Amino acid sequence: MQKRDTDAARTRLAACLAEERRIEGQKDTLIAQMEENRTLLGTMREDVAQDPALWNGYRHWLPLAQAELERLDEALAQAEAESARARAVLMGRVREEEGTKTILTHHQQKQAQHAQRQEQAMLDERAQYHALAYEEL
Repeated sequence: MQKRDTDAARTRLAACLAEERRIEGQKDTLIAQMEENRTLLGTMREDVAQDPALWNGYRHWLPLAQAELERLDEALAQAEAESARARAVLMGRVREEEGTKTILTHHQQKQAQHAQRQEQAMLDERAQYHALAYEEL
């Protein structure tokens, strides 16, 4: 059961990390678009008078893009926090599983030692019986 819980925690962490990467990808794409548009308008400054629709479109789009970038920053912060929680849960599950394994190993060692003591006691008893039988002869 602990193994299942640990595997589920690993799966959860993997999903959280994938979500972080997805958001980072969206953010990188948006930043690249912002830089590309800025560069495009910078090279076309002389032609702006000829195409005011392009300039106006950029002025309208830029605040929307900045708002989306802020939203993505917040989403990324939340995803990172969720990943941190998932990582903490996984670490706890792994420690519990390792603790249980240690206890089981210790218990198995004690059982093996007990069986060895019983076997040794039986061998000692036989040896003592044979020694008594030999003395009587």
